Amino acid sequence: MAYASILAGMAFNNADLGYVHAMAHQLGGQYDAPHGVCCAVLMPTVEKWNIISNPQRFADIAQLLGENIEGLTVMEAAEKAIQAMVRISEDVGIPTNIKSLGALPEDFDLMAENALKDGNAFSNPRVGKKEDIIKLYQQAYDA
Repeated sequence: MAYASILAGMAFNNADLGYVHAMAHQLGGQYDAPHGVCCAVLMPTVEKWNIISNPQRFADIAQLLGENIEGLTVMEAAEKAIQAMVRISEDVGIPTNIKSLGALPEDFDLMAENALKDGNAFSNPRVGKKEDIIKLYQQAYDA
């Protein structure tokens, strides 16, 4: 675990974190849910939205996560990365949606507003508006 923590710190330092963490800060703070769980629940939804920013990178991630991407288009391979994220989360017992963490849709407006002010939001590969973040929370709620 210590080695994994070091690798995570190195990755954060080189790549920043984006909307997953910005949104997770709001979710965890609002509902007293563990940050790692919030990140894991939000990641498939947010990264599916981010795919368009760099499909090849997501295709590479799919392959690194053990997905067979042979013969697929770059976009099809990129989608496999999201499927792998969902599979891994299910394998370790991560909830499938933010509803299970106690999230309430009436809080999404304020959470989205605050997520966009979070320091991690500025490094997301795709720029969104408040309405986009509200939709992402809603999709993660309905997942």
